[in-house]
Amino acid sequence: MTKAQLIDELLSLEREVQKEPRVGTPDEPNNLSSPINTEHLGAIIDTAPIAIFISRIADGTVVYCNGGAGDLHGVRPESLIGRNVAEFYACPDERKKLIEELNNSGGFHGREMEIQRWDGTARWVSISGRFIDFAGKPALLSALLDITESKAAQQALIGSEVRFRHLVEGSIEGILVHRDHKPILVNEAWASMHGYSVEEVLAMASVVPLMAPHEQERMVTYKSQRLRGQSAPRRYEYQALHKNGDLLWMENLVSIVTWDGAPAVQSTIIDVTERKHAEEALRHANDALEDRVKERTDELREKEAQLGDAITAISEGFALYDENDRLVLCNDQYRDAFPNLAKVENLIVPGMTFERFVREGAERGLVTAAIGRVEEYVAERMARFHYPTGTFDYSQTRGSWIRSSERKTAQGRTVCIRSDITEFKLAEMALRESERQLRLIVDSLPVLIAYLDADFRFVMINKTGTEWYKRTEEEIIGKHPKDILGFEAKLWRDKRKEALHGKEITYETTINFPDGAKRETRVIYVPNISENGNVDGMFVLNEDVTQIKLVQEQLRRSQKLEAVGQVTGGVAHEFNNLLMVITGNLELLLEDDMQDLEETRAVAERVLKSAFRGKDLTSRLLSYTGNPFNRPEIIDVGQAVLGTTELLQPLLGETIKVLTEIPNNLWRSNIDPSEFENALTNLAINARDAMREGGELTITCANTTLDDVFARNRPYSVKTGDYVSVAVRDNGTGMRPGVVDQAFDPFYTTKDVGKGAGLGLSMVYGFVHRQSGGYIDIATKEGRGTTVTLYFPRSTPVNEKRKADGSNNALAHDRPVILLVEDDADLRHMLVRTIKSSDYNVIQAVDAISALSMLDPSQEIDLLLSDVVLPGGMSGIDLAEKVQANQPNAKIILISGYAKEELVAKGIPENRYPLLSKPFRRRELTAALEAAFAD
Repeated sequence: MTKAQLIDELLSLEREVQKEPRVGTPDEPNNLSSPINTEHLGAIIDTAPIAIFISRIADGTVVYCNGGAGDLHGVRPESLIGRNVAEFYACPDERKKLIEELNNSGGFHGREMEIQRWDGTARWVSISGRFIDFAGKPALLSALLDITESKAAQQALIGSEVRFRHLVEGSIEGILVHRDHKPILVNEAWASMHGYSVEEVLAMASVVPLMAPHEQERMVTYKSQRLRGQSAPRRYEYQALHKNGDLLWMENLVSIVTWDGAPAVQSTIIDVTERKHAEEALRHANDALEDRVKERTDELREKEAQLGDAITAISEGFALYDENDRLVLCNDQYRDAFPNLAKVENLIVPGMTFERFVREGAERGLVTAAIGRVEEYVAERMARFHYPTGTFDYSQTRGSWIRSSERKTAQGRTVCIRSDITEFKLAEMALRESERQLRLIVDSLPVLIAYLDADFRFVMINKTGTEWYKRTEEEIIGKHPKDILGFEAKLWRDKRKEALHGKEITYETTINFPDGAKRETRVIYVPNISENGNVDGMFVLNEDVTQIKLVQEQLRRSQKLEAVGQVTGGVAHEFNNLLMVITGNLELLLEDDMQDLEETRAVAERVLKSAFRGKDLTSRLLSYTGNPFNRPEIIDVGQAVLGTTELLQPLLGETIKVLTEIPNNLWRSNIDPSEFENALTNLAINARDAMREGGELTITCANTTLDDVFARNRPYSVKTGDYVSVAVRDNGTGMRPGVVDQAFDPFYTTKDVGKGAGLGLSMVYGFVHRQSGGYIDIATKEGRGTTVTLYFPRSTPVNEKRKADGSNNALAHDRPVILLVEDDADLRHMLVRTIKSSDYNVIQAVDAISALSMLDPSQEIDLLLSDVVLPGGMSGIDLAEKVQANQPNAKIILISGYAKEELVAKGIPENRYPLLSKPFRRRELTAALEAAFAD
């Protein structure tokens, strides 16, 4: 059957619609009737991807719908008969608006709106409609096209606008886009055809005056019909006027486009004036016949346009096969599935069987799945064609991907829909390959990498993480860190919460992993912030720095041991001096003729000062050989500098002079005194190596405020505020520019092999930046020396904080009760006197057993002051735990003659309780008591 024959048949069927109404299915309670009774046209309508509804105007009841309507809602079409169309609108008022538009204009075309499917999901459709008389009653005929996917594609069209403009400007055909005949876009070819410039045309209010007067009404009518959704010729000829008044003949191809969100008319014209003049003589001779032929041709073209528009307007390939599997009709998009068969050999024509269509493609190697198995593929394909199972995808050997959908009509015909999804598939495969490569890289890294969502649950983890956790990826995904690490995960809960508030977090900690390893790790949390500012989760990077820590520790110890050899002579000299002071002054005290009280007090002060000087020397010696611990204290930075310089002189040698500049009102800072001494020692050793011929090492302290100007000129982030600065300056060789940039990098050194490990400055950097929250700067000039400046945050002493917030100290209470436990009678006597002089009540015990016997419900204490090592088998730590179990509000202070490092080595936890190291001054005890009661 030819297309013209099919059109004639559709016209005859249209005349029969009013005579033979189709009765609804017997099982429908409304027994609704439908005037639809066609064959080819019915098959197209029933199986078209466009949803068609007929509903009563009076109550909105659906009296007819096609298969496309069922596909749109995901149900069988007959399930929709009898339902109210208002149920399908996302906004119930939409039907009322459509009815009003029908009453005003008689129809609507291309209205975009949102509907609600049977299962509750939403879709976007383009709806057109008009009034019809259905079974003697007014009804609404509406056609809905699912445009949900095309909505997303509209964005892609924006990017093609520039290419479109270039194409338009370079075209030899005239192109005009107008709305209500007001030109929106025009190319040079169109303007020059009429004798105008592009600017002159765009300045016109309307292009209607450029048409011949007798053509203007026709052209305006065509435009109105198109915009109302009515049919109008897409290609036609008309007469136009040149700027000089000449009459032109134009051939026009018209289409409706969306321009800036609103409908517009696009015209593509060819100047056929010369051709028309050549045909004029022949036309005069055949006017009568021409008029009749033209009239009939126009009618056929209009009918053909109606059918052709319905098929060619869709972007998908469309084909209809009859009950004998022979092709009835198809569009160009369907032929493009096999362009060689369609355009070269012209095989895809009406009458071709579907089996031949499949076999030709398989035998020519055009379908990937058919390679090496033609017969099996043809059999499988025909089985699917005869018993369609829905949508499926297949690839072609030319690299394209096709999505195919086939459905049977009630008459046994088959409708085929094909879409080219090559770009989608290629993007999908590229993304999958990119993800595979990225995962391969992530899994190869020797660090734990993971992603946690906003609920702290694992979304992704790499291979290193699964090995550390001793679980598979499937066992980890969806779990909370506490499900894997247990109690330890709670220790970092606050840091994870900070990351979910948009802050990048970096910290170091020790973790006992399920694989049995105890790792020193550096953990980084990076929040994943979306475009709207919400934190959707965080990336986690956990690096094992155990070996780095060991290397740093080995270097620190080797440096300390190296320094001990040089310091020993100086320390021995200092000890001999202070022992001379102690013994000499004690002999003076024993002389009979020393009766003056002031002189006696002065002698005692010198003895006491020398004794504590000995304590300082032993503490510094221990700091060189003991284990490193980060124990920050609020210290007088200036005094710490002076104490360290006493040991630096013998370390630096006689050729280097050590100078200090320390103000009287220097602020305090909360830093580890031992690590601070180590940092100064490292800097002093570097300065010594830079002054091989001798020189001066100057250490300058100052109160400094870091402002925005300082922060802007630094490559690192700076928190503005008050700081204590310590500048170590030498007049040595200085550094080259390239050396400064790498000075803090681990293992970087400019010293000869065997002379340095390159970790000294990196350890100083770690102490200042990471442990102390400060900053470090280097100022140097080759041949002129180097200045390294350390900035430590200012700390307010405890007593100043109490004054600032107006809180009361311990002495404001009604004489707190202190339980003192010390087995040495002389020391206990001295401590009792000190405690009572500070206005506290005190009870005493010589060991832990007797101390516990004093505690009963009637005897509550406010603070336990106990030696760590006690007779009787129970230590001060054990006593403190029992006291807190019975009296949870009691404060604890411990006393020990051992250094903190030795206590930790003996298994006593560090920093569990405040610790006073013997010997200590009375004012140190008083300050410790004040601090305990101030908390």
